[in-house]
Amino acid sequence: MGATCSAPSNSSTLFTGGPVTLYYHTACKGFYGRGLPVLLLLEAAGAKYEVKMPEEAPKGTGFATPMVQFPNGTSIAQLPAIMMSLGEGLGLAPSAPEDKVKYMQLILDASDLLSDSGKGQERVDKWLDHFETQMTASGSGYVMQTLSAADFMLFLPAYNVNKKDQINASKFPKFAAWFAMMQEQPAAKKLLSSGIAVMPS
Repeated sequence: MGATCSAPSNSSTLFTGGPVTLYYHTACKGFYGRGLPVLLLLEAAGAKYEVKMPEEAPKGTGFATPMVQFPNGTSIAQLPAIMMSLGEGLGLAPSAPEDKVKYMQLILDASDLLSDSGKGQERVDKWLDHFETQMTASGSGYVMQTLSAADFMLFLPAYNVNKKDQINASKFPKFAAWFAMMQEQPAAKKLLSSGIAVMPS
């Protein structure tokens, strides 16, 4: 797959001036939870952002956090939609149409793994095998040919299954290598060394 990431979107009015605002439990001061992929992406893109409590989100934004308000005042919920939109607007999404649709699928796949990570090793292995195939096809070490929002979306479920010792490096070497590489990303090192828990205890 010849995916190259697009330049930050100049055509979108979502990113006209001001910071991106993330709304999440404890304002991500007690734990990151599902806010982590959003923060990783924002940090990696060098974007201006702020984090606020859920009750500060614009009324009617969505059912549950995380929620995001773009600089132009538009607000959305649903983590996959947030990641797709931020990736596109901040230059961490592929540019070719055939790669964009795969990118969207992989973000949704990562969201499914996040939901399925507590359903036992057999289920987790099926997902890891799927991502192993994607990383083999990309030939880059990333989920796609270059680093994208899909990698940051996948990081949280990968972190969770790794904490449970569910990543068999001999069975899924590319996935294990990808996770090790992602932990070395400056954004990941910064957030994981902050002393803030990834998930609530």
